[in-house]
Amino acid sequence: HVPVKGGNLALWIKKRWGIPFVLTEHSSAYPPEAADHFMGRSIWYRRQVRRIFSSALAVSTVSHDAGKTLNGLFGVRPHVIRNVVNTTLFHPALPAAMPP
Repeated sequence: HVPVKGGNLALWIKKRWGIPFVLTEHSSAYPPEAADHFMGRSIWYRRQVRRIFSSALAVSTVSHDAGKTLNGLFGVRPHVIRNVVNTTLFHPALPAAMPP
């Protein structure tokens, strides 16, 4: 989820042992209205993130809008894996009964 820190390690593993990696991106720093927008980062950071995205075997994100943004910035076609829970199957546990 952290493209430069985790991504640099993934690039090294890919180069060293030929193991591909999948990148999942949940950050909200890519749309232009974000306070810490990607394009406001250093040229080194932007180049490194582009390199990591282009080296990934696949990219996933949590929404189609986020996918469109990543496609526009990096030319990738992310798979959407929504960040939600089916509440008909999963729900908070009932509180345990208080001991007498």
